Amino acid sequence: MGFAKTSKRRHPDLVSKLDTEVSLYVRLTAAAESPRPGWVQCFTCGQWIFWKKADCGHYIPRTHHGTRFDLRCLRCQCVECNRWHEGEHWKFRQNLVDTIGPKEVEDLELTASLWGFSKHPDEWLVAEIKRYKALNKPLLKKAEEWE
Repeated sequence: MGFAKTSKRRHPDLVSKLDTEVSLYVRLTAAAESPRPGWVQCFTCGQWIFWKKADCGHYIPRTHHGTRFDLRCLRCQCVECNRWHEGEHWKFRQNLVDTIGPKEVEDLELTASLWGFSKHPDEWLVAEIKRYKALNKPLLKKAEEWE
């Protein structure tokens, strides 16, 4: 997708496209770093799932655009935890504290509250889509080995 084609898209379409690319990056990176290549562990319940079946869970809801694409806030989750149990928010937070530390978690929470519901500029979204597409390309190649 070229810049001209992407830049003509509506803002919600750009956000959706970046959501897709970031989700792919989070899941593929976890699967590549896993002791069971191609498989990821749900951040909240610990269940092992094939990377394509996992969700990219958000500690802070996606309506808070300031942390929506912040990798510190994003982890693989099983569908049950992420969708049926609304992300298992309290387990997610405790696991984040254990993983990245209380200061980083508090920083995420502060960022979300200060940023509010402000949206990213279209130009930034387009640049990030391109960046994540480039990051995902070698990961997708590696994922072919997991099929």
